Amino acid sequence: MYPITIFLATKLLLSPAEVPSNPEEPAAVLLASIHSASEELAENSELTSAPRPRPSILPIPTLEELESEGATIGEIEIRIGDIFDAEDPDENNRIYLTANRLHRTTRKRVVERLLLFQRGDRFSVYRLEESERILRAQGFLYEAEITPIAWDGRTVDLRIETRDVWTLKGGLSVGRSGGTNDTRLSLEDSNFLGTGKEVTLKWTSDVDRSGYLLRYVDPNISGTRAQLELSYADNNDGSLSKVKLRRPFYSLETRRAIGGEFVENDRRDTFYTLGRVSHEFQHTSTFAEIWTGFSSGLVNDHTHRWYTGLTYQRDLFDPTNRPVLQVPFEDRILTYPWIGFESIQYKQLETHDLNLIGRTEDLDLGRRFSTRVGWASELLGGTIDQAVFAADYSFGLMPGPRHLILFDSYSTGRWDRRGLENFWAGANVRYYWRNLGGQHAFFATLGFDSVGNLDPEHQLLLGGDTGLRGYPLRYQDGERRALLTLEQRFYTSWHPFRLAHVGAAVFFDAGRAWTPGQDVATERGTLTDVGLGLRISPSRSGLGTMFHLDVAFPLDADGDIDKVQFLFSTKESF
Repeated sequence: MYPITIFLATKLLLSPAEVPSNPEEPAAVLLASIHSASEELAENSELTSAPRPRPSILPIPTLEELESEGATIGEIEIRIGDIFDAEDPDENNRIYLTANRLHRTTRKRVVERLLLFQRGDRFSVYRLEESERILRAQGFLYEAEITPIAWDGRTVDLRIETRDVWTLKGGLSVGRSGGTNDTRLSLEDSNFLGTGKEVTLKWTSDVDRSGYLLRYVDPNISGTRAQLELSYADNNDGSLSKVKLRRPFYSLETRRAIGGEFVENDRRDTFYTLGRVSHEFQHTSTFAEIWTGFSSGLVNDHTHRWYTGLTYQRDLFDPTNRPVLQVPFEDRILTYPWIGFESIQYKQLETHDLNLIGRTEDLDLGRRFSTRVGWASELLGGTIDQAVFAADYSFGLMPGPRHLILFDSYSTGRWDRRGLENFWAGANVRYYWRNLGGQHAFFATLGFDSVGNLDPEHQLLLGGDTGLRGYPLRYQDGERRALLTLEQRFYTSWHPFRLAHVGAAVFFDAGRAWTPGQDVATERGTLTDVGLGLRISPSRSGLGTMFHLDVAFPLDADGDIDKVQFLFSTKESF
């Protein structure tokens, strides 16, 4: 089953209909990933020197006017700045200039291949703005701006300006949340030798397991938009192998997408009660999936996509050799074809200082709905006959210039005549209010989750690792979960040593996980905490790095809970 799945995914990715029109792009996507790395290492001056733009002989119109006049894109100049600006007196010192020399600047071909336009294309405001968002989403670039710089009445020249960040990470790091410590020793680079590819070697130790991870990611194989991920982990409780190859819908105008994935994971899973392990089991899961998608593109600010695919999921359970409660579970196999639909409204907001500090944030405010439905059958080699479904819905709105609301919801599960199985559903609303002169923000979020007739290896948990910062991790469990967070965020202009932006937060959390009809004394009722924290956002490293240093005080703690919780972690946002 597994070799066939990967073979089919590869064949589909390499089908003639998906071969790029650019003759420089190789047809063999997997081989192209290896070839492109060596090709970019040997990049010559042809790519490092941008074409000189023509002087503008006419005033440059607005972006909307350029599109309405049918402008054609001419020269494209790409400027990639160093990590530190040698022309800035505060950054022109020996240490920072040495860092510039040691760092391999992102190759211009990498940026060029991410753009949604090329020379000779008709100018499009959407493609320009979406290209900016794509560039900003890369972990190896700090900012991105695309501007017209020359116009002769028919042709417009464009300039792409961005800046590199330090992507090579190594050393020892320690985190703490929910009363437990995490340790990590790693060497990773999300922009290996300036090629945009990720290479990771990591050792981690946390409450669940310890082990090594090897990972390689090519997000744009030779400019084909195909993506490859290879992962292998060797842990003290098992191992993980993952292969993922896909060519996604990389923009709202993309007409076709295709992909395949294979994951095999052998691990020890644990159940928790009041923050302590109650029982455990060995869990071996195998997941394989191939899919393809079709779309009519962006029409009147809306995109509709149709999907079809085949999924295989096998879960095997065994007792462990440790002296804790062992619970026997039945093995389960699901094999099912499925169809899916997705609708996206194009509506974007560009802002600053909400979830990040000192960076441009791109928020999706459009209505987005997706669903997929399949049927698992014993005739396909499974152990059950059930409908399998999943759906989610999200949108954003601005009731005022300083107010923002984001909403998202989801549901997933299986169904047959006996009812729902492994059912999950939930919703979350986030509210932002620019206050204190518009320089800071009040943040509130309210989430609710409900489950029913879960597969026996699953739990709905709440604790220090899921938003209730004053309590141990995985402290409460049940069939319902609610969590409220109120937070006043402060964004400062302090930029110490030109290396990091600094912020702070004062917060209140209130939450509860429970099962209807269960004794409140057993599940401890609603729990609350207050606290404060420091946020440090490095301005010279990749996206997705913000250091959290929090002190939380549980307000409903029993004698077995520390009166003060210290939390140290690295997250992607505030």
